[in-house]
Amino acid sequence: MAQSTHYIIIDDNEIDIFIATKMIELSFPNAHIITFNNASDALEMVKKNPFKKPAIMLVDINMPLMNGFQFMEEFEKLSDETKNLFIPYFLTSSINESDVAFAKTFKTIRKYINKPLTSSCILDL
Repeated sequence: MAQSTHYIIIDDNEIDIFIATKMIELSFPNAHIITFNNASDALEMVKKNPFKKPAIMLVDINMPLMNGFQFMEEFEKLSDETKNLFIPYFLTSSINESDVAFAKTFKTIRKYINKPLTSSCILDL
């Protein structure tokens, strides 16, 4: 499934986007990757629901304007039809225990992943 799945990276740090993109490309050269440097633009795309099959979504927590938690709060309000086409993960540099605990309150989040994204982590997705 992973080779044909779309990947969405939501992160305000260009270096982290670059690393995540390269790791995905190295693991799955034919992957389709979409990046957003802010969560509000990503949320608008998600609402339009452009995918026919599930997309893996990597969401940073610490971002300006709309952080990853706020993004997920809005995401979880969407229809089940829309939510079922996305597989969200937190990909963050935060090791704050309260962030880890709060991340677990989101029903749709699959896992809390610490940066940087590695090829073995991608294979686990």
